[in-house]
Amino acid sequence: MADNQKVRVVFEFDRKDYDNVLFLLGTSSHDRDDVEKAWEVMTSEDVILKSDSFASLGVTPQEMLAMFVAGAVVTVEDQVKAM
Repeated sequence: MADNQKVRVVFEFDRKDYDNVLFLLGTSSHDRDDVEKAWEVMTSEDVILKSDSFASLGVTPQEMLAMFVAGAVVTVEDQVKAM
């Protein structure tokens, strides 16, 4: 088994999800230009999260890694059982 193999996890959300999260985070209406610009950038290219991407929300790199690894394992669980 090669040590340099990586797993790519794809997570999608739509505009309604984006707006709902911004509402929960308390984004004000005067930030609308930045909100629209961020949406344009996010929908025009892949968004690559680094292990410290959620540090400002109090999530450690280890917690973020555990969340994504667990999500990937759960997602392929049925396929593994079928092998």
